[in-house]
Amino acid sequence: MADPSPRRPACSYDATVHALLPRPAPADLETLGVPAGLHFDCDAPARPGFRVELAVGRRIRVVSGAQVLLHARPGPAYRGVTLLRGAEAAPSPWPHLGPRDVAAVSRNADPGDGLAWFDAWARYIVRLLNAPALRLAGPLHRGTWRVEPAALLRPDAGAPPPGHRAVFAPDHDTTGFGLDAASPLSFESWWLNGSGALLPMRAASPAEAGRVKALHKLARAGTLPPLVLLFVSGLDMYLLLDGHARLRAGLLEGRLPPALALSRVRYFPYAPDPRRDTALAGMERALDHAQGPATIERLNRSVLALFAEGDWRARTRGWPVPGGAGAWDAEVADRLRTLGLTGAPEAAGLLG
Repeated sequence: MADPSPRRPACSYDATVHALLPRPAPADLETLGVPAGLHFDCDAPARPGFRVELAVGRRIRVVSGAQVLLHARPGPAYRGVTLLRGAEAAPSPWPHLGPRDVAAVSRNADPGDGLAWFDAWARYIVRLLNAPALRLAGPLHRGTWRVEPAALLRPDAGAPPPGHRAVFAPDHDTTGFGLDAASPLSFESWWLNGSGALLPMRAASPAEAGRVKALHKLARAGTLPPLVLLFVSGLDMYLLLDGHARLRAGLLEGRLPPALALSRVRYFPYAPDPRRDTALAGMERALDHAQGPATIERLNRSVLALFAEGDWRARTRGWPVPGGAGAWDAEVADRLRTLGLTGAPEAAGLLG
């Protein structure tokens, strides 16, 4: 069966990431708030070093090589997910992004260019993911991927900037975006529309660390390299792959750093809608009498939706947990005992 997904002109890099595709939406859609980003196809590895693993009973595990970074389990009513972060992680395989990287990206876009700046960083990050250090240790595996701008939002913040995904502070640490969580065991509510929160994968450097101090200047100038996030659909959360020190520096300067969200996506075609012509005629009449930019924007969105042939949706792949549910339960029980949290109320969400 032919692949129904639209294909766009490819920009070849090498055998692993062989197609870096232009932004799926034209530039004028940015003003409508349509997320902008890059799609690319990946051939390998078949089983990445950083991956999500699954066992029966909604058991989720995130690993990096041999290091377990997270155990998680959504509740049976899917009102939220219980999280248990792992022990201190091994050194990150990510290179330290700093002034040299900012200078390299600035040759292609100015920091004041908005989404063009994010596009330049997106291409830069894709090349890093394809470099030898991250090809096996990173999250990429066979499939189509998307990288797009994201904005960190505090609880009292409004909507994200146009063209950005919204990433929220987790329930257990609304001021430090998870860097200053009081406990490795927590519960994240999905409320009515899911979470969309950030979840750091390792402890950040303290404020007095030399690396954090070196990033303060970039934070003040508004040129911090973006955080690199991985969206996991089974958690409805964004894992912080790289940028823990940058996040710390940005928080200390009172300027939340920019972010790029990485997700594996699949194309879902829409069935033809015989009512489209009738709906379009009604929208044309409404546009003739529309008043105010908000009304016009809403109608523009509706027109775009009418002509869409399908959309790309984030779908995270999971690999089996070695040993299955029994091994997962034993790991969680041992971790809770080590932390002295066996009797904590949240523990029932993992082993109950």
